Amino acid sequence: MKFIQGIKQFEISFEEISKSYPFIQFKVKKGKRKLLSIRKKLNSGILKNVGEKEPLRHSPHMTIGIIEDKKEFEIAVKELKKTDPKFKMKVDKITLMALNKDMTLRSKKEFRLK
Repeated sequence: MKFIQGIKQFEISFEEISKSYPFIQFKVKKGKRKLLSIRKKLNSGILKNVGEKEPLRHSPHMTIGIIEDKKEFEIAVKELKKTDPKFKMKVDKITLMALNKDMTLRSKKEFRLK
């Protein structure tokens, strides 16, 4: 696949809890620029007709929870921030998933990084 050429394995770190109600997110710190570069390649290539358009709205993150009750959401975010969580991992593959309208998985394709 052309978009993956030249992309090597890389490390990312998650180091900050953020909120985007009702989603609790773990923001990427190390590796953020690499992920943004990959996203831009995808959105201008293979995902051109379905990808996020410029400007990119969402910073790289991992969603770790969804809490629909606003009060419980704020309590959970406050408690998680107290723990000062940190997490590192190596990215060795990219997975593209197609979802149905009801958010169930329609198809998935994995691309290994060198």
